[in-house]
Amino acid sequence: MKKLLLILLCLPMIGFGQSCNYASLAKDAEEICSHINALSFSSDKNADVALNNILSVSGIEKKFAMIPCVGANGCFALIYNKVRYIVYDPNFMREISENTGSSWSNMTILAHEIGHHVNSHTLYSSKSLEENRKWELEADEFAGFILHKLGASLDEAQSAVRLLSNNDDEYSTHPSRDKRLMAIEQGFRKSIKGVEIIPEFDNIKSAEDYFYKGKLLNKEKKYDLAIKSLSLCISLDPHFYEAYIKRGVGYTKNGLIDDALKDFNLAINMQPNNYKGYWGLGTVLLMAENEESDNKALNILNKAASLYQQEGQVYHMLGWAEMETGLEYCESFKKACDLGVCSAYKYYCE
Repeated sequence: MKKLLLILLCLPMIGFGQSCNYASLAKDAEEICSHINALSFSSDKNADVALNNILSVSGIEKKFAMIPCVGANGCFALIYNKVRYIVYDPNFMREISENTGSSWSNMTILAHEIGHHVNSHTLYSSKSLEENRKWELEADEFAGFILHKLGASLDEAQSAVRLLSNNDDEYSTHPSRDKRLMAIEQGFRKSIKGVEIIPEFDNIKSAEDYFYKGKLLNKEKKYDLAIKSLSLCISLDPHFYEAYIKRGVGYTKNGLIDDALKDFNLAINMQPNNYKGYWGLGTVLLMAENEESDNKALNILNKAASLYQQEGQVYHMLGWAEMETGLEYCESFKKACDLGVCSAYKYYCE
C-alpha cells in the first residue's frame, strides 16, 4: 500500500473549535479527505493563482499539485507517490481571510506549506517536539521572506499566526505565537536585505543519492547537513545499513552520543556479522570515559576485530580500549599501523 509522508500546518484553531491532527504515515491516500474528492486532484483557479504568485517570486519551479479538501479544516503539505501536494480546505481559508480582513493571511498559510516542501520536511518524520517546532519556524521564516517579496506589510504577513496561534507551546507541536511572529519577521527582514534563504530544491532523490551526499558532507566535516541528508536516506529506505553507520559517525562528531549509540545498535541488529556497527559502538562507548563503558568498548571492539582483520581503524580503537583498561596496547596499535593508521603507534610505542 502506498504510504504518505505528511506534515500539517496544524495552527491551533482558536475560534474554530478544532485543532489540526497529524495523519498517520500508514494511511492510504484515499483515506485522506474521503478519497481527496474521489482523487480528482482538481484545484480552484484562485488557489492556483496564489501558488503561481508565490513561486514566481521564489524562483522555484511549479512542482506542486493543489487539492481542495472541504472538511480538512486546515492546510497541509504532503508527498504521495513522489508528487508534492498542498491540500487545503477552501472554507477554512475563506474564514481565515474574513477574520483577518485580508487575503494576505491565506498567502502566508500557503507560503508556510511550500516552506515545508522547500526545506524537505515532508520527506521524513520529526523525531521530537523540539525538531517539529524547529521545522515550523523554518517554514514561518520562508513565509515571511515570500510575503515581503509579494508586497505585503509585516503586519499582513503575520496576521494568520496572530489570529490562530497562542503562546502556550509546552506540549504543542508548534512554537509559541511570539516565536512564530519573530520567525516571520526574520524572513521578512532578510528579504528586505536581499539575503537568500531558499535552499537547493531538486526533484525528490533516491535513498542512494541522499546517502552519497551525506557521506561527502561527513568527509567535509559538515556534520549537521550530513545528518540531515542521511536521515532523508533512511526515511526512504529504513534498511539502508551504511546510512546508519555514516549517520552514527556524524552524531559522534557532533557530540550527540545517545543518537550515535542508537544508530550503531540498530546497525548491529540489522547486520550482526558486519564489523562496522561494533567499531562505531565501541568508539562511542570509549568517549564516555568511565570504567564500565571502557570494558564494554573493549569487548565490542574485540568482536569487531574478530569479524574483520583488515581495517586499521578497528585496531586503532581497540588499542585505545586496551590502554584505558590497563592492558597491553602496542600490538593493536602496530596492527593498525600495518594497515595505514599509525598515529597512536608512533606516539606511544616507538
